[in-house]
Amino acid sequence: MDSRSGNDIPQSLRSAAEASMTQARRAFDEALTAAQRTVDTLEGNASTAQAGAREAGRMMLSYTSDMVEDAFDLVQGLLRAGDARAVMSLQQDFMKKQMERTAERARKMTEAAVKAGFGMKPF
Repeated sequence: MDSRSGNDIPQSLRSAAEASMTQARRAFDEALTAAQRTVDTLEGNASTAQAGAREAGRMMLSYTSDMVEDAFDLVQGLLRAGDARAVMSLQQDFMKKQMERTAERARKMTEAAVKAGFGMKPF
């Protein structure tokens, strides 16, 4: 006759439950570690994006300032121009300079965006 009372849990069942608990704890710890790595990566990407946005803002402010200064220089030159030919020449030079500077600025902005993108990490 079995010496166990009706309330005793067999050792094999206890062992199986303990093994399941150990596996569940391990799986939880691994999931928590993966989640923390994802959060860390997202935080790093946010910092990289913020730095890129700050740089873009500085660049745009500088470009805007340069454009306004160029416009003032043009107006000053136009006021001093002696004839229509000088006015046309000043305007032509101004437009050429603006087109060149715009292309250069676009290149620099693209480089900054690519640099910021390369700073991002996949998660």
